[in-house]
Amino acid sequence: MIGRLPGPGLRQTGIVVIILFLGGLAACGGGSRSQPPPPSGGGGGGGGSAVAPFFFGMHINNPNSPFPSTANVPIAGVRLWDTQTSWATTNTSSGVYDWTSLDFRVNQALTNKVDVLYDFARTPAWAQCANNNPQCGSADTTITCAYAMIPPPEGGPGECFPPNDLNKDGSGPNQHWIDWVTAVVTRYKGKISYYEIWNEPNNTAMWQGTNAQLVRLAGDARCIIVGDKGCNPQSTYSQTKIDPPVFDTEGSWGASGGISSISDPDQQAAFTARYLLVQQSAGIQRLYWYGWDLASGNGTLWTSSSGLTLAGVAYQQTELWVSGATLTAPGCAANGSVWTCAYTRSGGYQALVVWDASQTCSNGSCTTSTFTLPSSPQFTQYQDLAGNTHAVSGTVAIGAKPILLETGNIP
Repeated sequence: MIGRLPGPGLRQTGIVVIILFLGGLAACGGGSRSQPPPPSGGGGGGGGSAVAPFFFGMHINNPNSPFPSTANVPIAGVRLWDTQTSWATTNTSSGVYDWTSLDFRVNQALTNKVDVLYDFARTPAWAQCANNNPQCGSADTTITCAYAMIPPPEGGPGECFPPNDLNKDGSGPNQHWIDWVTAVVTRYKGKISYYEIWNEPNNTAMWQGTNAQLVRLAGDARCIIVGDKGCNPQSTYSQTKIDPPVFDTEGSWGASGGISSISDPDQQAAFTARYLLVQQSAGIQRLYWYGWDLASGNGTLWTSSSGLTLAGVAYQQTELWVSGATLTAPGCAANGSVWTCAYTRSGGYQALVVWDASQTCSNGSCTTSTFTLPSSPQFTQYQDLAGNTHAVSGTVAIGAKPILLETGNIP
């Protein structure tokens, strides 16, 4: 199931992919978890819940980039996507696997004590059903797969096509997929904590199959991952009512739908903090930021030339502000263009994150409006997104970048 969160006054171009456990996202590698389940009400949690460190997930594009925690940006999990670990990259021909990249990424994550979400997607050339194949293809020859212009091993034409042994109505042996999922789950039992069936299946550049084919992929994967006894290979399985956590598996700023990307560093920092805060408030329990070190500049938090970007510092500071704090119900809210999110901690600590979505930044200068402090609680200081602390009384200037008003230091 795919949707978008309401915008916090600044354009949001990252797609929010909401995937149900045991459906699009399956928990338990090979029938057992390598990491504890999400904390009850944890992660983002929404209003009235504590913001758990579990919320913070990341995409790391370059295997040689420093792990975020070494740059004082703690994360709880990584999603393996655009990491040369796809089905097409790994399962090079029928029954033949090159585990080099996937082994490295999984071991890197576990060494750094974070969990792994793995996406099974991107059909290899030898297993693809051409889109002009009437039995299993989409019959739409005008669509180009997203990775068609990227050279192997990471890209290649046809990776958005369904397998060629899976019919449009979901029937057929689906053996290519079953063998692939079985190989991954067997090799990484106890190491991969979460599995995602496909990336952005609502996007025809990512998936040109039918819903029936996608359901079949999910059903067969569930049978293998969870280890159901007597699972029907034709994709029938009992559907038990569950209350799964909701993950946003990919999001940040970027160009989309005719909206240009955000190029101003201060605006990028503003977006980063606001995106994290609104997702937490909406009850998203894990957000995989895209991405840590992207060369495109979309969502980039760290570069080899300068280290943490302004957005990277904003991510770091926002995590410090809210991790372990309880977001006061009902959560973040807007009064006109002014947004506020109230938090509490032990020892009577209270804080209020505030920003004005009507303000902007350009070329190192940010416009502001005046915010009158409430009479209670009595805020005495605020932190900015650069990590600086300032005394405050009466009123304070607020802008596109959130600030954290506090009754004292974080305990």
